[in-house]
Amino acid sequence: MPNISIYFEMTRVSSNAWEGHFYRDALQNAAYFGLGVCHWDVIQASPAFSKHGENFVPSSGLGSDTPYIEYFKKSDFLNKSQKDGGYGTASNDPELAKHPDAFFLVTTTVKEVTP
Repeated sequence: MPNISIYFEMTRVSSNAWEGHFYRDALQNAAYFGLGVCHWDVIQASPAFSKHGENFVPSSGLGSDTPYIEYFKKSDFLNKSQKDGGYGTASNDPELAKHPDAFFLVTTTVKEVTP
């Protein structure tokens, strides 16, 4: 199944909040791959934050205003030589329960707005 990424700008709206907008219908139904008409829909929106060239990518689905919380290791975020990882961990991770101060959280909320 083809996977297409659409980049959208994020704007800082407060000291701890960012906001971005994208168009759900950015890809029109068409024969992009020469195999007939592809019908597209957005299934996920994931902002990527960079530090020291490493991306930290919290995930979230669409269709719910429920915030999605993901935890990241502070040591990964501060490590200038970090070459892998950068993906969050779930709230039920045993390491998070043992060392909660070693993590920071990112809350992502996706809201669909119609004009």
